[in-house]
Amino acid sequence: MRRIIVIPGRGSKPAYACKLRYVREVLTESVRRADPTAGRWLARHPRTIQLAYYADLFRRLTGERPDPCESFRGPIDRLYADSRACPTWLAFRGALQDLGMDAAMILARWLKPATRRRLIGRQFLDVGRYFRHHAFASRVRARLSEKLVPALRRRESVLLLAHSLGSVVAYDVLWKLSHMSEYAALRRRRVAHLVTMGSPLGDGTVRTLLLGWRYPAAQRYPANILRWTNLSARGDLICHDARLANDFRPMLERGVVGRFEDVVNVCTVYRGRQGRWNPHKLYGYLLLPEVGRLLAAHLRA
Repeated sequence: MRRIIVIPGRGSKPAYACKLRYVREVLTESVRRADPTAGRWLARHPRTIQLAYYADLFRRLTGERPDPCESFRGPIDRLYADSRACPTWLAFRGALQDLGMDAAMILARWLKPATRRRLIGRQFLDVGRYFRHHAFASRVRARLSEKLVPALRRRESVLLLAHSLGSVVAYDVLWKLSHMSEYAALRRRRVAHLVTMGSPLGDGTVRTLLLGWRYPAAQRYPANILRWTNLSARGDLICHDARLANDFRPMLERGVVGRFEDVVNVCTVYRGRQGRWNPHKLYGYLLLPEVGRLLAAHLRA
């Protein structure tokens, strides 16, 4: 059986049921555009898509309220209309943001590692909370484990679609499944495809905080990924280091991942409720033609 498990970033979220409905809707439309037959099949089998949701855990810390479900309807409908082409103005603005981040990262290389960690913690509060609070991070990882582990035990073919902070969580969970004794029975079970989108894993400081990163090379990386595809959108500051294959090259050299591909400068056109472009938004990534093709291939394999 084919399975698609989505682990989103933190961001602003509606309640679980609403988020799951929109994720299934946008992904089904994405697959339909790439392969109408696969799209129709997915529409008839929506439970193929599962959601590893953890925004409620962050809300308990911050006191935030869930975003109203109806507030996403307008932006998603506009996304469908806008996504047929990448406007020239958006491509130009994305290039400017990329240049600005490149300059900032060149300057940041002169900072001490501890200073960089503090800056990342302030700039990306959700990443900071995840890395600083180990018990909290364990609860976040459990939300993915409770979806992924049963699927692997059933020998399902899993495509793991991980966005933003979700890509960090997915990496850590896959590392645990590869190396922790409690999961020894699953060590030969592999995820068919890991797709990361808008991921901060290219940042050197973030990588030093991943599970297993301080271990010897033989134990440092997950060993249960058949294929890894990473997508980064122009103008998305979270994935300021757009390419991951060079950072995780030892995984290829050691044969613990079968194939690794970076797809850079994709164009996401999501605009929020105020009409402001957000290149990092999950739904913008989900509707990319590249994502639709990857999912359609997974469903047809």
